[in-house]
Amino acid sequence: MGATRARELLDLHANHGQTFTRVNLATCWSRPGRVSPADRIWLRSDDGAPLFALREQTGDSVDTVGGRAVSNIAHALAKIGLQGPAWENLWNELERAALARRSEFKPQELSNTAWAFATAGHATPALFDAIGKESSGRVRAFKPQELCNTAWAFATAGHAAPGLLDAIRKESIGRVREFKPQDLSNTAWTFATAGHADPALFDAIGTASIERVREFQPQELKDMAWAFATAGHANPALFDAIGKVSTVRIRQFTPQHLANTAWAFATAGHAAPALLDAIGTESAGRLGEFNPQGLANTAWAFATAGHAAPALFDAIDKESTGRVRELNPQDLANTAWAFATAGHAAPALFDAIGRESARRVHELSPQNMANTAWAFATAGHAAPALFGSIARESAGRVCELNPQDLANTAWAFSKAGHAAPALFDAIGKESAGRVGEFVPQALANTASG
Repeated sequence: MGATRARELLDLHANHGQTFTRVNLATCWSRPGRVSPADRIWLRSDDGAPLFALREQTGDSVDTVGGRAVSNIAHALAKIGLQGPAWENLWNELERAALARRSEFKPQELSNTAWAFATAGHATPALFDAIGKESSGRVRAFKPQELCNTAWAFATAGHAAPGLLDAIRKESIGRVREFKPQDLSNTAWTFATAGHADPALFDAIGTASIERVREFQPQELKDMAWAFATAGHANPALFDAIGKVSTVRIRQFTPQHLANTAWAFATAGHAAPALLDAIGTESAGRLGEFNPQGLANTAWAFATAGHAAPALFDAIDKESTGRVRELNPQDLANTAWAFATAGHAAPALFDAIGRESARRVHELSPQNMANTAWAFATAGHAAPALFGSIARESAGRVCELNPQDLANTAWAFSKAGHAAPALFDAIGKESAGRVGEFVPQALANTASG
């Protein structure tokens, strides 16, 4: 098969597909997986219509191809981005074939198959269980990228596999210097996401990353900082190195990179004034490109870090006020909290958040309500309708509040001068039964309420 471009390959299939061997069929999938971005967009058009004929033949033949071909087809589908109802039957057929042929898979095929199903978002617990069992005893035969991609796939799919992750962890620690920068950042991200953050692994990744941090792409810098912050693994030298490189290359960062990097440094409690100055300046002019969570997380990060950035907060104020209906409950609460904590006046934004939060109060978690009330009281922004809504909703849910939230809610209503006798009765009863859980300041704030 001499065709290389996607259109040429599909023309070849249209004219001669009935004579294709199993090898031809597998090749027909592997090559589209390596086409240009423009061709990939065309292949995805109309739910992948250009590939429908190939899809039908593949579905009829998947039982006759070998394990390697099954893995390659799944990998190509995922790389092109073919998923959804039009492709569900083929994914189901591939799942069944992969389960039947898993013992034939080499390490690369185990890794690629897990990666493909995770990337496509195709839930298949039985297949992940089988791949996990098959891979756990063979990790020494895996290349660094295969170790990384396998772990990434399980974390992305949300499929618990502690035995597999432990095997990958042990193998990775001794081979971490073989990892490429993307492998290092993806491995850290994976273990942080899976809640399987082993200190020895993170120490090894941190040491290797510091030595090679200048080779990291912006996404890898962001992912590494996010992973260490999420895992709660302190490594000041790594954060210093990431901060210096990121500051110089800040214009290469996407909005998501900017927001997540700021969030990571704030969460880790690592001071990086030069980096935050650079993020603030770069972000202020690009906020229209930020998604709602990015806006909220950026404000939260700067407030948490105590880093003054009035121009950035002015810009977030203007952008968020016009998009407040796009913010989810957590983003609404975090934005209000950030502006109150930073002491940055934003009356129009608080009015908008107040109206939206009151309208959607049933969607707010108890912590969201406590933080929102605290923010409005701290900012001194009157919002009687919002406080009335929070009082009615919170009164029946005080048992879900932790001691700090109970104290903050009582303090906020007292500070705002908003009478809420039913809420205060509920807080009083709940607090009396849990008084041993309160720290002294929380007790004082509750009593003052």
